[in-house]
Amino acid sequence: MAGGIGLHPPQPGLQKVEGDWRAPAGVFTIGDALGDVLLSEPMAWPMLTVTERPLWVEDSSSPHYNQHLVVPPGRSITDWESSQRMRRGALHTA
Repeated sequence: MAGGIGLHPPQPGLQKVEGDWRAPAGVFTIGDALGDVLLSEPMAWPMLTVTERPLWVEDSSSPHYNQHLVVPPGRSITDWESSQRMRRGALHTA
């Protein structure tokens, strides 16, 4: 573990950096729940249904690093976007 950027002031000691194989330590907000199915019952927590179009950018050289993006419907998914998809499987253009 190493100190991460969270809801607290910077902590002394080892700090988390991309690719160091350490988990970030600290207090963090929890974002939306992610899933690949529609739930039959409403969920109290915000949920994003993951299809082939949502991306999570893991390319640390990208200006969109560590961000959630969605490829617009009707537009083809580029090779770079394909490698960032949150769900693998058949590609759809609609």
